[in-house]
Order: sequence, then structure tokens, then C-alpha cells
Amino acid sequence: DLQLLAIGRPSGLECDVLLYDPMPGGSGLLEQLRDSWEAVVEEAILLLEGCVSACETACIDCLHTYRNRFYHEYLNRHAALTVLHEFKGPLEKQYDIPEVQPHTSTTTGRTATKLEEWFRRLLKAADLADPECQVDIRFRNGSGHTIPDFFYAGDDDDQGLCIYVDGMGDRIHGDPVQARKDEFLRAQLLGEGYEVLVVPSTDQDDRNAMVRVIKRVAKFLHGKDASRRLGEDLGWYDQALVGEKAGESTTEATIANQPMTEMGPVKSPDNPPLFPFEIIESPPVSNRFVTCVP
Repeated sequence: DLQLLAIGRPSGLECDVLLYDPMPGGSGLLEQLRDSWEAVVEEAILLLEGCVSACETACIDCLHTYRNRFYHEYLNRHAALTVLHEFKGPLEKQYDIPEVQPHTSTTTGRTATKLEEWFRRLLKAADLADPECQVDIRFRNGSGHTIPDFFYAGDDDDQGLCIYVDGMGDRIHGDPVQARKDEFLRAQLLGEGYEVLVVPSTDQDDRNAMVRVIKRVAKFLHGKDASRRLGEDLGWYDQALVGEKAGESTTEATIANQPMTEMGPVKSPDNPPLFPFEIIESPPVSNRFVTCVP
């Protein structure tokens, strides 16, 4: 599941090779590779030195695979051995690279972040405890990890409830490959005793669907009676919906009432400027323009 990207340098004599995990949240394979790097290198050296075909350059018994078929003529196991002996490690972590995901939205235009805000608003209106966010769950068999959007810890009989609020953009959960990976990770969770709740973006604007979701959370936290009460009286849902729309209307009305010029709202003591974007302080140079524009 790991991907390779080779980027040539201007000299034409060297290149940088990037090994990366394309899975949102990570599959855990990179961490395992880093922690076991020296053992991995030793196995690779044994494979190349002991090629059963004793080939002069490379063959299907050592380096040739279907994935690198376009580069077979350039592969050489003896050159690979030189590289492996030079870079035996160990590998050391230098810094994190911030995750940047495309925004997705529901049919009414809520972005992925707004989806999570809407879900938390419903939980609060239903008087349910605030969940933990972005908890890193490592699988016992060492096959990787997963990071649900929300998490409720369980008792002795239950590991906990993992909640995924899924956008359906082509590059996230709407992608068939990503969907299969999601299914695998969530099956792993079920096998280790966790409960899993998936809230697709297509359900975010469906009253009945969201009521069922909140009822299931209530059942996990407080039992069947609490779940039934939420289903019998939907005042909490209406409260959340009114609160959200009131917040949107206030913002829209404030923007509409701002005296405007070609450069934006007029600034005056009685009329502080209101912009459609969040204004933030300039980040450190190393992170500049990653999450904002000048």
C-alpha cells in the first residue's frame, strides 16, 4: 500500500526518492518500516545476494515485479546491494508533514469540517457527552492503526465506539480504493471488540438518518431507554437545527449590512470590518502557505 515517487535533481546525476503512505490518517506501515528498518535491509540484502537465478543484472527472482515493469532495463541487483550496504540505518524521524485534505460537502454545501461541527451540535442538543477527537487506535496484531473522527471509550466489555464522519469526494471516501481500505480497517476494529459507526455525508441532511445515528450513540453511552427517549421526542434535533440556521442568518445579515467598497467592508469605529475569511497571524516560514494564502 506504500507508494514511491522519484524526483530528479537539476544535475541529472542524483534524485530524491520519496516513500509515502497515501492513506488518509496513515496505515501504520511507514512506522513499522522505520522501526524495523535494519531488519528489512538485511532481508533485502539476502534476497539480492542469493538470487536463485544468479542473474547478471536483475530478474523476476530478485527485483523484477509487474509494478516496476517499465524500468526493468535499468534495474541492477548489484547496484542495489551497494545502496543497501550504504544506508543500513537506523532511520530517525525529523519532523511531521501536516495532512492536507480536500474539502467535501453535503447536498446543502456543508464542508467536511462543517459536517463534524453539525454532528457535535446534534450530540450537544441531545445532551450527550462530548467525544474524544482523532484518537490513534493501534491494532493488537500489529497490522496498522486507524484514527476515527470521534471516539467514546468503552467499559470492560466494550473497547469503545469509533465514529467516522465521511465526506464522499472522489479523493477521499468516495474513491473505491479508499472505500476498500476503510472497510478493511473498520473490520479490524470490529474484530478487536470496538463498535463502529459511519456517518456518510449523504446522511448529514437526512433528519431520520441523523436521529438514528444519535440514538445509537445514546444507546452506547446510556442504554436503550435513553435511545428510545431521543426517538420519541425530537425537540433536541429541532433545537440544533434552529441554532445552526440562526448562526448562519446572523452572519449573513451582518455581512449584508456592511457598507462596502471595492476593497471590502468600510472600516469605522462603529462599523468594524467583517470579512468572509478568517484572519490569522503569519505562520513560521517552514509552514507558510501550507494552510493559508498571503
